[in-house]
Amino acid sequence: MRDVDRARNRPRTQGVFAKRQKLGEDVIGFAYTIKTRALVRLGQLLKDVQKNVGAVSGAGPGRGKRGAKQEPRFNAPPTLAEIDIDKKTSMVAQELASLPAATREAIAQQETTIAKVRRETKAVELLVKFAGED
Repeated sequence: MRDVDRARNRPRTQGVFAKRQKLGEDVIGFAYTIKTRALVRLGQLLKDVQKNVGAVSGAGPGRGKRGAKQEPRFNAPPTLAEIDIDKKTSMVAQELASLPAATREAIAQQETTIAKVRRETKAVELLVKFAGED
C-alpha cells in the first residue's frame, strides 16, 4: 500500500515541478496519466483488502477481545489513517477502479474528467429510473 501511495504522490510532485519549470504540456500530461493510473491501482487494492469496520462488531461473549483505546483490536485491519490515505483519495481511487477500462484511460489522457463521467452516469441512472416508472 505504501508503494502505491508513494507512486500516487510522485506524479503530483512531478506535475507541480513541470509547471514551475514551464515544461511542456506533454510532460504535465504524462505526470497526470501516471497519477491517474496509480489511483486506479490504489482503488483496486482498497476494494480487495478487508475493511476496518470500527466498533460495529463490538466485544462480547465469544466475539474476542475489544482492546484498549491505546491499542487497536486484536487482528484488526488497518484504517485509512493508519496507511496514510485520506477519505477523499480513497473515494476517488475506488470510483476510478470501478469504471470501465476505456473510461479510465480517457480520464488518464485528459479526454474527459471524473466530474463529467459522474454527471453522465447520474443522468443515465435517472433516465432508466424514470423510464421504468412509465
